[in-house]
Amino acid sequence: MIKYIYEIKITLAFTLISSFAFSQYGNLDESFNDNGYTIADLSLSDQYGTSVAIQPDGKILVAGDAGNWTEETYDLVLLRYNEDGSADASFNEDGILIADITDGNEIVQHVLIQPDGKIVVSGYAMFDDGSFVNILTCFTSDGAYDNTFDSGGILLISGANTTGIHIALQGDGKLLAVERYA
Repeated sequence: MIKYIYEIKITLAFTLISSFAFSQYGNLDESFNDNGYTIADLSLSDQYGTSVAIQPDGKILVAGDAGNWTEETYDLVLLRYNEDGSADASFNEDGILIADITDGNEIVQHVLIQPDGKIVVSGYAMFDDGSFVNILTCFTSDGAYDNTFDSGGILLISGANTTGIHIALQGDGKLLAVERYA
């Protein structure tokens, strides 16, 4: 059976990061969290899942951002699930990582897994003065910052009006980044 994971935003009284698993025929795969979906409620007013990656061991990484719209603060979020949809307690102790990288609002665009198991997340931060900075962040497989990646696991790329960065791995394992410049 093939599992397809889709990230969607569900709006109720608040927004939740949700993961759904579908069989190859489009039906919910009820072996995923016993009902075909899982919801991570981070107790924040806004939660957005924007990217998903499957690790070689089958664990599922969901990346996004979350915050409180009234406070206008958003941070990077990484969630890791086991193949069955349960939270992976070996990742940052509870399967949830919230990282406040800058004093701006972090917006996540992409997540990928390197051949060595490290997790790279890309996006950007917006600041009150209207400026932007692109972000590349690298984590170890257990959710700690990778201190071998630039400055403590965080690379900030400044530009006049940059609004995001997308990433991919080349065949030789090197990271390729594409910046949107407006």
